[in-house]
Amino acid sequence: MVKIENKTVDFGRELNAPIQHTCYDFATNRYGDGMLSLYKQGEMCDVELLVHGESIKAHKIILCSASNFFRVMFESKFRESESNRVDLSATFTDVSNLRAVLDYIYKGEIFLTHRSVVEVLDVSVQFLLHDLKVYCAQFLFEMLQPQTALFTLYIARLYDLRELEEISQAVTYSTFCRRLIFSKELVSVSAMFLASMLHDSSLNINAIDRVELVLHWLSFDVENRQQNAEELIKNLLQRNPLPINACTKICDTFSEYDSEFRDLLKSEFLKPLQDQQCHLEAKRLPSSGSHNSELSWCVALQEEDYDSVAFYCMRNKAWFSCPLNCEDLTIIGFVFPNQLAARMHKTQVYLVDLTTGVSKSVANITRMLPRRNTIGENTFDFFCDSGSLYAIITVFSEPIRKPVFKVYHYEPTRETWTFCMDVHYEYFGDNMATGDQASVSLKMCTGQFSDHYLKVTVSTKRRIETSSAKTGVHEYRFVVMKNFHVIKVDPCLKTYKSCGVRWHDPVSLDQLPTLILSDRICFLRLDHELLAEKLRMSFLAQEECYVDAMCLDLSSQIWEKVTIGVPSPNVTPLPMTIDNETFYKVGVSHLFNRLFVGIHTAPHVYQLAVYDFENFSATLLPPTSLPSVNNISFSTLALPKMEHNWMTDASKSLDTESFCFSGCLLKNDILI
Repeated sequence: MVKIENKTVDFGRELNAPIQHTCYDFATNRYGDGMLSLYKQGEMCDVELLVHGESIKAHKIILCSASNFFRVMFESKFRESESNRVDLSATFTDVSNLRAVLDYIYKGEIFLTHRSVVEVLDVSVQFLLHDLKVYCAQFLFEMLQPQTALFTLYIARLYDLRELEEISQAVTYSTFCRRLIFSKELVSVSAMFLASMLHDSSLNINAIDRVELVLHWLSFDVENRQQNAEELIKNLLQRNPLPINACTKICDTFSEYDSEFRDLLKSEFLKPLQDQQCHLEAKRLPSSGSHNSELSWCVALQEEDYDSVAFYCMRNKAWFSCPLNCEDLTIIGFVFPNQLAARMHKTQVYLVDLTTGVSKSVANITRMLPRRNTIGENTFDFFCDSGSLYAIITVFSEPIRKPVFKVYHYEPTRETWTFCMDVHYEYFGDNMATGDQASVSLKMCTGQFSDHYLKVTVSTKRRIETSSAKTGVHEYRFVVMKNFHVIKVDPCLKTYKSCGVRWHDPVSLDQLPTLILSDRICFLRLDHELLAEKLRMSFLAQEECYVDAMCLDLSSQIWEKVTIGVPSPNVTPLPMTIDNETFYKVGVSHLFNRLFVGIHTAPHVYQLAVYDFENFSATLLPPTSLPSVNNISFSTLALPKMEHNWMTDASKSLDTESFCFSGCLLKNDILI
């Protein structure tokens, strides 16, 4: 226990776990077993330390050698130097904490608990014990959880623990939600600290939550905090006006508080709130015709061992949650009315009802293939357009054996695939001869205005007959030719056209990250894993990442080699050392003209950066609603313009049981 602003604080009151103990070993027996034995037996002692009537005997020379605080006290003409009695009742609430500090001074060990660590930290500052201060910070770091992050942040700022402050701030801003507004940890924070936090736009709570946070803080000490609370709420209303019926919601929130506090709210706070309340009216802004067909994007996050998917929708600028598990599925897109199409393995597709979480399998598309006409390996891809599910599959036509891409449309009412259109491949060259082999790799990608581009790589292994000039013997050799093509496909109008072709490119561009701009298509010449690793290194180094790309001009159909600079995300690596491979991972996805980069910087802290290559801008999304303590994978998908009844506001999910920072180290010269 420790007194801060005349309030008794129990740091562990919000921990959903037994009392946690730890012991840090320093230079053991720094003064030898002899002095330690004398201290334990109380022999040859020349000073007495008092805490609330209880005393512990010690040696001046040991105290002075460890702490300049005692050295100044005993070398100067303070009364303690003459009486040989030091009353530390104002410093310690319990004599056991004094005994723990003396154990550290004598033998270089200290036994810390969550109940004593803040008081020991305060003593380390007062007694000028820098090493002890560092290890108290380490202990607070290992005990860090979402429900204690706010108080840890306050302590870190109060005692200038900069590394701990940076980490606890990241955890606070990533996890703070309505559930934590009424935490008992608020009992001790100052008005200045509360003001700095509430005025920070990074804190992801709304205006009503911010007002209720101030009122809950006020309830701990009405007499001394009322004036500060009135000033805080006044400043909040100037920045964030309250919506309609906000006062009614606030009254309901504090209905269980004592009657005296409720009367104070009604007389001093709720009436001014009603007077200043801003009645907001939603107005529809006319949209220009050029954006009528523009698609919105959506990010879907799935956390390992967590049966819910978090969706961030650009149109709503908010997180939504659905109770479903897509760990083993690859998300394809949205299907009308409220379904999510996802693929398992290669051709098995499921439709997941987003309102109930129930999934059902889709008829296998391979049954639609004319098997007798196929040669080589068939390649598939699935995509969604305007709320409908499509499949594209490669077959080889007879007798010329050119690949044809067949597009099928899935009809949910009939639960069957129906033929939609053929996309004929126009650049195959001569007919295939006996012994020739061809393979096709394809991928469909979507532009922001419902444009679909088929990326195709055709590899032809052709047998060529030659004869030796010396022997006249006929020999055969194989030549591999690889060509890449881009074809624009409109499954609704059943039309297609070639956008460009690249001959003899050794790289299969169809599987690479692709950015579709208004006038060109950029193919980044790194696969997703290599790009993610390169971005991770640039993030750790806080440097710009440069990626080679091939760009296809859609008007001239000319290819150009370029280098694209991707700035490091506006995310700072946290000052900690962690062995868990889950963290400092980077994930990459792409959609339209945007590159999405997910960074798992620490337990509870997952951040998504969105790069818009059309407008040369970068944005950090708000913290996800997932706990963010396990591996996270994400995908991006186009959001068609239709009603999405499954979208319900996602409340933040918190892991309040695990001590995820246990075993990690703050990056401090003394600790590393």
